[in-house]
Amino acid sequence: MRVQFNDDPVKLAPGSTLGDLLRTQDLAGQSGFAVAVNEEVVPRQDWDTHRLKESDTVLVVRAFKGG
Repeated sequence: MRVQFNDDPVKLAPGSTLGDLLRTQDLAGQSGFAVAVNEEVVPRQDWDTHRLKESDTVLVVRAFKGG
């Protein structure tokens, strides 16, 4: 299956979770960011159970200091 990850296409195995995707992008275990799937924020505690579907759009938003 294919999903959009921050505007880039990513191929995943069918039934993959958001946590699986984040591990392929070396983001697992990092902090300071939020993730939205199809413009809805997914709480961190749900990442390993949130199943992705074909053509989902995943966006990672990082927090930055400063102004």
